[in-house]
Amino acid sequence: MTKPYRDPLQFNIFTANICSNLLPTCRAVTDLVTELGDETKIDTKNKKLARLRHAVLGIEHYFDCLVNFANIITQQPSSILTHIDLPKTLKRLSSSMSAILHAKQIELTIHYDGNLPDILMGDYFRVEYILLGLLSNAIKFTSCGNIALFLNKEKQEQDNLLIKIVIRDLGAGNNARSKTNKRFGLGLTFVKQFLEDIGGTFELNEQNDNMIFVCLVPFKLTGDV
Repeated sequence: MTKPYRDPLQFNIFTANICSNLLPTCRAVTDLVTELGDETKIDTKNKKLARLRHAVLGIEHYFDCLVNFANIITQQPSSILTHIDLPKTLKRLSSSMSAILHAKQIELTIHYDGNLPDILMGDYFRVEYILLGLLSNAIKFTSCGNIALFLNKEKQEQDNLLIKIVIRDLGAGNNARSKTNKRFGLGLTFVKQFLEDIGGTFELNEQNDNMIFVCLVPFKLTGDV
């Protein structure tokens, strides 16, 4: 059976989702450039230049995702295991989103279980998009406040490792949106699909008026662990 995200209509939905994530970052870049032109704020220019660089890197990363997704559609590759440095990947993703996080006054905290190895074997593109989709969705539906991402060891059998990825947003104003279908952004459709591709699972819970997304993602241990 043809997978949903390989259908042209689904690809158009994916493209629309990527663009919806790009627009706030582009606006953040525009605001930063405008502020940098204000000579009365020269003392803060270096900080703004750093945020501008991160914003541009974020835009570049979204376009990379679009190209990679297009390759999946045209080439339809099977899942390929490669080395993944999870802490490094998380750091790069959070850095690429720093401009929009600052613009919306959102604090992102990442909790990586110290019992987990830094480098694991997995499907790099799908794992990266799962993380990107979860974070982008949380940022999109959080007006301000805190987003927390947790990665913990769920289960291990020989060289098979199951990691639980939990993300919850604690931003003000999420309660009303959490009770609508819009709270489940388009990107999460593909998060679910990619998880199914690699044998993972996805569920959505509501706790104290906050949304909690839980993913179980399978990995392989490397021979060095």
